[in-house]
Amino acid sequence: MEEYTLYLNYFNKTTDELIEHLDCAKKQSHKPKIVVACFLGTKNPELFTTYLEYVKKHKLKNWYYTVSNYNYKYIGRYQLAINSPTDYIVMLDDDRYPYENYCKRMVQTAKKYDAIVQQYGWILKKNKKGEWEDMSGSMAHPLLLNKKSFVKALLDTKSNVMEVDYLCGGMVFHKKHLCNIFNEPLITDKTGEDIIFCLKSKAKGVKVLAYFPQILEQDGSDWLAHKGGIVSSTLKSPDSPKIKKIRSLLIQKYKND
Repeated sequence: MEEYTLYLNYFNKTTDELIEHLDCAKKQSHKPKIVVACFLGTKNPELFTTYLEYVKKHKLKNWYYTVSNYNYKYIGRYQLAINSPTDYIVMLDDDRYPYENYCKRMVQTAKKYDAIVQQYGWILKKNKKGEWEDMSGSMAHPLLLNKKSFVKALLDTKSNVMEVDYLCGGMVFHKKHLCNIFNEPLITDKTGEDIIFCLKSKAKGVKVLAYFPQILEQDGSDWLAHKGGIVSSTLKSPDSPKIKKIRSLLIQKYKND
């Protein structure tokens, strides 16, 4: 199995939610070479001390952290990943809880297709004005058994994966693909790193794939659960109209028709 570095992104969860998230990371069947917990502009200062206590309590080796008062949680983790000691990277936002075989299966999938993969993403469509718009189209997520069009396409190809425009919630990839973020100056560091990474990579011929664990895998052990999304979502903040506009402009810039 390929080694990987696990990046955990913490922002505004409770300490109990942090511990549950860390438990999920600790129980992975294929262990990461190192873990890096990112507290970049974290709103709850207790999260950092809780993390340190957790690592000490469980005597975890090669579990590290990075802390910053500046809210650089979006692009900062990708900058850290450039210097990862492994080729493969697994990133998890604090509202995504991996079951025990998640990292193993996703790293395998990223390697098999030489792709950027996750279990949540968007297949975009244009709005009434003929413009690409963020979160407009079909959302890919693990619980798609009620989406007949998705299921039929997956079963017809006997595949767990489907191409999408961009992924969200943290991705799995080979670090060579990071050049597609940083090969030109960033337009913004406040949002849209998922869009920039995926759409610029697609333009270079890299596959961006949503993985569906419940289509061909019945035990659910490689599932990524989404909890507390409304609380943590940037698009639920007071600045959400502005943020969504910026994200939509990024899509219009980088998406190929």
